[in-house]
Amino acid sequence: MSFSDVDAELTEARRRLFAILLRRLRQLHWSQQPPASFYIGQPYVEDKDTVECMIGANFIFPGVVPPFEFWKNGARIIGTQHQNVLVVRIYRRISRKLWDDLKYLKQGERFIVAYLASYMPRINRTLIDNRYDQGHLLSRTFAIFEATKICVIVHSELVWINWPIAFAAFPPSAAIASKADALFARDLIDAMGSYFRGEFDDCIRRLITSTENFIETKGWNVRTIPNGWMRNLLCLKPRRDWFSFRQSLKRNLKRTTISGEVIYENMRVIYSTRNKIVHAGFRMSTSSALFCSKAIGTVYYLIYRYSGNRTISRYVYTLHMQFKLQCDAFGEYDLDQIKKLFGTSRPETPVIDSNEALERAMFSSLRYTERDKHSISH
Repeated sequence: MSFSDVDAELTEARRRLFAILLRRLRQLHWSQQPPASFYIGQPYVEDKDTVECMIGANFIFPGVVPPFEFWKNGARIIGTQHQNVLVVRIYRRISRKLWDDLKYLKQGERFIVAYLASYMPRINRTLIDNRYDQGHLLSRTFAIFEATKICVIVHSELVWINWPIAFAAFPPSAAIASKADALFARDLIDAMGSYFRGEFDDCIRRLITSTENFIETKGWNVRTIPNGWMRNLLCLKPRRDWFSFRQSLKRNLKRTTISGEVIYENMRVIYSTRNKIVHAGFRMSTSSALFCSKAIGTVYYLIYRYSGNRTISRYVYTLHMQFKLQCDAFGEYDLDQIKKLFGTSRPETPVIDSNEALERAMFSSLRYTERDKHSISH
């Protein structure tokens, strides 16, 4: 037997042994006892050992954009174009445990996607600026699910991320979509699409359009003067008075409940923001994702609780469920943000021991804070 044959057999034996060790490692990983308490991303947030890496992604881009570069959360993001491909490279440090899990266990890929997703609003703002500053009709924006060839490189080692992923139609939504084809529901769907593309201005505009169509469908925007003897007594002519957007909500929401109170307060903020966008040239900050997510949740609850139509309510419920599932898949778990929330001390969570406590917790978290309002302009 030649030395080359011996080397080939030895290499194959090592490969088989390494494969066995990896299988055993994965088995041990999944057989661990669950901890007493845990938050998503905890092993990586609390890992003090980090490695320098490059996260790369491609986007098929029909226009031409000049090279760009910016910094965010200690990361350097560079965009360059090669023919019809926009290449984005992110230079930053990540948890060594995350890197090891990517290499050996194929775990933690969603956190890499989340890192990329956290920079997409800023990247999209650059592309929108290119559209209007250059009058470039093809300078479009991207959603995270349009990224291709996502990879992580540490030194000379490269790991490919399983991306993009594809979603079939959401069965609960698809089953009743044809029976709930209301214009305001379509507007809500379009607003969710704008959110995923990081087009926050458009998301807010579409949410107000959805609300206005809902108010009109419900007849909340008109008051009918009574007919017959009452009209004759008051010497009034038959007419219909159009209520303003805020008046329509104020008169019809159950503001004595926390749900009605929060929906009303949030809608006032959303409506004012939309007016600034449409009439004052206001542009929302690239850090407005949480603001828009709460706006989508607010309009969802408005339609769900006040439509008076079980099919419509069920439909928007499934749309919002689908939206939250896709937010999870499309990079909602940004380790930088999780570290800010949990890195030093864990926030107190209320005890949910009744329907009232659940309602209070849901709508307290949906209510706009001063920080939320401040975030859209910075």
